[in-house]
Amino acid sequence: MEIPVDKGLLVAEVVAGSPAAKADIHAGDRVVAIGNTRVPVGGDIIIAINGQPIASFQELTVYLEAETQVEDKVEVTLIRDGEEMTVAVVLAARPEQL
Repeated sequence: MEIPVDKGLLVAEVVAGSPAAKADIHAGDRVVAIGNTRVPVGGDIIIAINGQPIASFQELTVYLEAETQVEDKVEVTLIRDGEEMTVAVVLAARPEQL
């Protein structure tokens, strides 16, 4: 399996009705075992938001909290099937944790 980038954030899950779902961001569609770990594969890889490189979930969270607010529209650059593309995402409030 060839991954076309060195850094990025693999989308493991997209919640129905979420901003990511509305923007047609794709989650992994199959799971592979790497050692004792099961990893979802086949999903989009987020590489930037508004041109800001994103290499981890922490970087994504910090960027969103520091640079954006609810209802902002951001441009998400991602890799899908080896091709780079950009999608517009309208941000929403994160649901409360139970």
